[in-house]
Amino acid sequence: MEYGIFLLCSTAALLGTLVGFGGGIFVVPAMVLGFGIPIEVAIGVTAMSLFPSSLISSLGNLRNKNIDFRLLFALEPFTMVGAFGGAFLTSLLPSGPLKVIFGLFLILMSFKMGAKKKSSESSETSELPPKPWIRGFRKLNELKPVIHGPGYSVGLWAASVFGMLAGVIAGLFGIGGGVLKTPLMLNVFKVPVRTATATSLAMIMVTSLISGTTHFQLGHYSYPVLIPAVLGFVTGAVIGLWVGVKLTDQMIRKAISVTLFLAGVATFAHTLM
Repeated sequence: MEYGIFLLCSTAALLGTLVGFGGGIFVVPAMVLGFGIPIEVAIGVTAMSLFPSSLISSLGNLRNKNIDFRLLFALEPFTMVGAFGGAFLTSLLPSGPLKVIFGLFLILMSFKMGAKKKSSESSETSELPPKPWIRGFRKLNELKPVIHGPGYSVGLWAASVFGMLAGVIAGLFGIGGGVLKTPLMLNVFKVPVRTATATSLAMIMVTSLISGTTHFQLGHYSYPVLIPAVLGFVTGAVIGLWVGVKLTDQMIRKAISVTLFLAGVATFAHTLM
């Protein structure tokens, strides 16, 4: 079992490092359904393992100057507040149907990201007026204070709204926020792909430290599971950093699209647990 957990976690961390998701959304259902590990142990071990892997990824991204700390501090506090609210809603709303809806949402988002390049190329020849909700978002994003980066700008008010929404969904479905934050930064705020993935992983480092410490204090771990999981996540993060510098931005975008689809499938798997 130890070798299987190591392989599972290293593969998930490799993919998660490339796309800024961390990889936890794949590991929990696989541990429960594939290895028969109790769900609280699977969640606790995954949370504890995410911290060292996201720390290694963030150190590499920091060296490459890909992390936007202003964007991190604009999104993360509101995401954490939203996560507490989402966790509270789990006791009020039926989780099964919501997970199915969210899984479908992730799969739809994966197809939209995959078709984004083609649609953007066609928009160059025929520019249409923006839809009302797009105009509304642009006005919200222009409200000061505004964070300016190379080729993008993020208004604090818009960051608070979308960060809170990402947190609520993450807390409601018990998933990491990276699966939402990376597409959010790419598609809503138009952040460059490497900055988006690196900043998302840096946020995961913060949340996984808090979550992992809590689960450790609650005893939600088993050393025969934790040790190979940590080694797997760390190994996957190191390989992911090495592979990531060799990929083009477009290749990373395609990887994000595929990973969103897999995350949607993994969300459906959560309904079986």
